[in-house]
Amino acid sequence: MAVIKLLEDQTANANGDTFSIAGGRYILQAFGTFDTCSMTVQVSHDGSDWTTYGTVTAITAAKAVDLDLPKGLFIRGVMASVGASTSASLFLIG
Repeated sequence: MAVIKLLEDQTANANGDTFSIAGGRYILQAFGTFDTCSMTVQVSHDGSDWTTYGTVTAITAAKAVDLDLPKGLFIRGVMASVGASTSASLFLIG
């Protein structure tokens, strides 16, 4: 099992690192102190043209989501609207 840290203890608005994934079933886990922040997941076929992943929009509280992702995608986490005490993480586990 691999853990991909899309965002870790993120405290500011940011695009996370880009990862190439093998595809398959994953669990997306969001946790931490959200304080008004919103996290999303973006995917890309080429690592430069990004689209928000349709089933993972506006994560504003701790949650876990099942994802079935195709092979050959690039993925990243995005954090926006952070508050003063925001420190949240977004992990892809699979």
